[in-house]
Amino acid sequence: EASFDVQGTPLTVFVNHWPSKRGGRIRDEQRRLVGQKLAQLVQQKRQIDPLAKVIVLGDFNANPTEEALGPTGLGATFDRHKVCQAPAALYHTITEISDNPTSTTLTPQDVQAMMSQQGNLVGTLFHKQWDVFDQILITPGLLTTESLGLTPHSLAVMREPWMQTPSGKPKRFPKGQRSGAPLLP
Repeated sequence: EASFDVQGTPLTVFVNHWPSKRGGRIRDEQRRLVGQKLAQLVQQKRQIDPLAKVIVLGDFNANPTEEALGPTGLGATFDRHKVCQAPAALYHTITEISDNPTSTTLTPQDVQAMMSQQGNLVGTLFHKQWDVFDQILITPGLLTTESLGLTPHSLAVMREPWMQTPSGKPKRFPKGQRSGAPLLP
């Protein structure tokens, strides 16, 4: 958790790296419990200020439609209106990445279809298939048009040519290259 003052506006950021998928159901349950704890922390912020500006981001080791991020975990929603009504809900910004921006509410099935159809557009990890483990979620305080907020449909997954193979999949680090060393084209 980090707190910032952005030109007089308080902002809280929770940076995450949730348990790996290795380990099956035990890890699924661990991610769900981590989601519940994080939801409590967000709810505490919103009890103090219902329009608290909070960003939750990181590597969740789960796709947006998985239970760890859903109602019994973190409580993320794809519905801009629903996030304003629940004390701990977070708005899932994956809906802002779509090729066809829409103001309609997306269901988990819509998001799953979008990931299937636009995997290379929205995916942040490729291992046999595209997944979206790296995510950004926000509280209603960042859905306003005030001084600090989300610009609708302004998000994208960074895709530079030097980062991709000709088929659009991510390039791997060369064998033996140290973690943290710069990737060269």
